[in-house]
Amino acid sequence: MSTQLGIGSRVEHGHFGKGVIVDTASEFYIIWFKSQQGTKSISRDYADLKTIEEVPAGESSAGITIADIEQALGNILDQRLHEMQMVPIGPKWKRGNLILKPGDPAMQPKEVPIETFFHKIVMVRDRLRVMEQKNQCTQGDD
Repeated sequence: MSTQLGIGSRVEHGHFGKGVIVDTASEFYIIWFKSQQGTKSISRDYADLKTIEEVPAGESSAGITIADIEQALGNILDQRLHEMQMVPIGPKWKRGNLILKPGDPAMQPKEVPIETFFHKIVMVRDRLRVMEQKNQCTQGDD
């Protein structure tokens, strides 16, 4: 790459995919890659870094930092994590019940509406995703 790219330039890396330059140093670019959900330092001389959209080095937004990007991503994740996607239940399960029968015959079985059971499963899945995202964010801080 002969020209010096500025912050905000969109690039494509052979291994990491598409990314955006979020900071520059004398010998490398710091690029945020969606596929990595984080930044990587890539040499300015790296031959396989293709420019998708160039922002010249002198014209980049001086006010954007990695901390700004992390905060923006955090805000987006917070907004998305509280959204719930409703998936319709299959017709054969509507108005059905799930019967939980203990192995001990002295204990009574429990009936749960199938919609309630599926809803709880989805809630657990969503919470696990939230925990996974938070874990990935904290590992990136190390």
